[in-house]
Amino acid sequence: MCKIIAITERKLVKEPFLERVEKICASRIYALMLREKDLPEASYRELAGQIKPICEKYGVRLILHGHYETAKRMGHPYLHLPLPALQELPEKKRRRFWMLGASCHNLEEVLWARKLGCTYVTLSPVFPTSCKPGAEPLGLSVLQEVARTVDIPVLALGGVTTENASEVIEHGADGVCIRSGFMTAQEVEAYVDALRENTSKRLKEGRSL
Repeated sequence: MCKIIAITERKLVKEPFLERVEKICASRIYALMLREKDLPEASYRELAGQIKPICEKYGVRLILHGHYETAKRMGHPYLHLPLPALQELPEKKRRRFWMLGASCHNLEEVLWARKLGCTYVTLSPVFPTSCKPGAEPLGLSVLQEVARTVDIPVLALGGVTTENASEVIEHGADGVCIRSGFMTAQEVEAYVDALRENTSKRLKEGRSL
């Protein structure tokens, strides 16, 4: 089954943020990645503490993004880091996580992340994206090359929509990470249903994160 991961950005949400999180988790996607880059450590930790029970209620994994200290203090097993931050983290600290991911933008970075013990990577931007409007999209051929080269799950990120999600699965992605779609969809349940329907058309058995 295609792994669907929602990435948060509370500033895009028109309703109360925790209500949006609840709706996303109620759709029982694979994971929610808490990516609030503007928050200082203490505020991020407080928000993570509010979201964690919501994720647990629906059996959705909560992946903390960029905040090692918060993950350590919470005893949280799922962490995602930019590759430079991962490279600075000693091996002993990296090994404490059951699920450890890194943000990668080419095959070389993916291989580095694998060497450093990542259990999965995100590869971006696959398509043009509003998050990084100046970034050159990698395209499906690069995604396919990366997915064929490494033995850990590769999650497609950047410009992924309900319409093109099936293409990234066809080209080797083990799952999709989506930010704006989850934050702005009028009907979250219908949005997730569309994602699942379109990815199932080219379904493959994804590697375990």
